[in-house]
Amino acid sequence: MNLLMLSGDTAAVSGRTGAFTSTLEEFSRYWERIDVLTPAAPAAGQRVLFGNVHFWPAAPPRLLQPAFIVRQGRKLAGAAQVRTHHQP
Repeated sequence: MNLLMLSGDTAAVSGRTGAFTSTLEEFSRYWERIDVLTPAAPAAGQRVLFGNVHFWPAAPPRLLQPAFIVRQGRKLAGAAQVRTHHQP
């Protein structure tokens, strides 16, 4: 099963550890894939933690983040459907 999360926390996507990173590490044990949509942040980039936690930072400015959430959420949901239908 997959999990799509929206987060305002930019520490993990910027390469810093903290409470959210610890939570994601625990979640990663129970979900096949976790996609986390985050706001733009300095040093943020697409990043993968624990092998199955994928970060997707928005491009600035924050005013455009709602459109990013809708667009990226739909894209990820479509990709999840493709992966599910192609499993043996």
